[in-house]
Amino acid sequence: MDPPFTKLDLVSCRNLLIYLTPELQKKLLPLFHYSLNPGGFLLLGNAETIGEFTNLFAPLGGQSRGQGGRRQDQQKRPPNRRT
Repeated sequence: MDPPFTKLDLVSCRNLLIYLTPELQKKLLPLFHYSLNPGGFLLLGNAETIGEFTNLFAPLGGQSRGQGGRRQDQQKRPPNRRT
């Protein structure tokens, strides 16, 4: 599954992930990371987290009403593809 958009500064998923299965969430978060520019932001709702993907996103901190993170500046790699 290739991301439809790349080189984004912001991906907003407020209150979306809570309606998806954990398996789908695990597929989407690396795609969001791949789609974001280095230093880009992922915005999540209060009930959502990046889960085990702490290596992909750094916490925003502060007193924002939402959760999320800033894309870690790592080498961009395409997501794993199953054939």
